Amino acid sequence: GSSETTNFCISSNRAAPNNSSSKPTTIREGLQAHSLSVYPNPVNDNNLTLNANETASLHDINFTFGTGVTVTKEENATMIKAPLTVTRAGHKLGVVIPAQSRYPTAKDQTFNEIGLLTSFWNDIYVVLIDFDKNTGKKITLQLHINPTVRIVWISVALMCLGGSIAFFDPYRGNRSRDVVAATWEIKST
Repeated sequence: GSSETTNFCISSNRAAPNNSSSKPTTIREGLQAHSLSVYPNPVNDNNLTLNANETASLHDINFTFGTGVTVTKEENATMIKAPLTVTRAGHKLGVVIPAQSRYPTAKDQTFNEIGLLTSFWNDIYVVLIDFDKNTGKKITLQLHINPTVRIVWISVALMCLGGSIAFFDPYRGNRSRDVVAATWEIKST
């Protein structure tokens, strides 16, 4: 079978030796970089592991994981949250908080609370898949970037509006142009 990989650009806020190049090192990486420049906003479903204070860049969107996960008690659930700061070109888009919840009635089960950040051009969904249970300083996420979702909903609204206008058009039925033209031809003969 074939395996599909995704290259992320991960940077740490800690000082590290600079022994890597930003240029593609293989033909596959070069083709991936070219496809990202030609198709800058495809739908992406990607898994990503981040340590505390690390930033991952997917296309032109940066995801920064803070100091670690937080555990809070909300109503009847224990919430394990992993807040991420989302930026693009140095501008903060917002904070997305994926979480896992545990309820007292289902102690052995965790439920995913999907973090959602929306804009006109993209919807960003983040799912907290796993985290380091000892320190809370490492998380595994699943990222979904869905482009142009708002445009789809706007087009649905426009289609409904057009259908409503056509349905209630007063010039339909007996007063349409075809009926009026046929009546005029009959009267004039």
